[in-house]
Amino acid sequence: ELVMPSKQSTFWRGLHYLENHLGWVFTAMLATVFTGWLFLQFGVPKMAEYVAKITPPEMEAKLGEQALAGLDSQYGYFSPSKTEAAHKASIAVALGKLCVAIKECPHYRLEFRGGGVIGANAFALPGDIMVVTDEIVALSKNDTEIVAVLAHELGHVKQRHAYRQSIQGVLSGLILAAVTGDVSSVASGLPAALMQMRYSRAHETEADMFALVALQKTCLPPHAFADILQR
Repeated sequence: ELVMPSKQSTFWRGLHYLENHLGWVFTAMLATVFTGWLFLQFGVPKMAEYVAKITPPEMEAKLGEQALAGLDSQYGYFSPSKTEAAHKASIAVALGKLCVAIKECPHYRLEFRGGGVIGANAFALPGDIMVVTDEIVALSKNDTEIVAVLAHELGHVKQRHAYRQSIQGVLSGLILAAVTGDVSSVASGLPAALMQMRYSRAHETEADMFALVALQKTCLPPHAFADILQR
């Protein structure tokens, strides 16, 4: 009598064969790593974009406040700004005029800080917060250069890049923790993570285009942005 092998026994024999041939094991390992990389590279950003869209603005604002408070005290990146109040006001007025002219600015809150180890910089936090350091104010030759930098940051604010990037970092950390079993990596503070954050080239291009259009509409020289970045 001819006995046909069951599907289950065939499966286990096949699995046993693969487990005992290092070439197949190595191939499977490479495929797993590559699949994971693809998901982190493309899947996680899409998930972060979706989560950002359904998140109430109040939650994002609270996250931004916590991040700024951490940068001010817990991590000690910032110190109180020493830029003269009149100079701060002139920068705020110049940025306000740009927003009135282009009529496309998102809601924002401008904060001045001593940059400390961060130095000359300006960046956006979740919750529409834009931080400008004293060092970049001192480095600028005029308010137009500062406004050009802030126009770029407004592009990040408009697209909620900081919030999307922070969500992306949390999702990536959760995935890596699930793989490695190390949950401590997820518990690292958000402010420290934001300081090490790098926007994708697509995000930077969106912010650059927003700034370029804004400067052109207000008849401000686009080279002002390049000048201060080079300096």
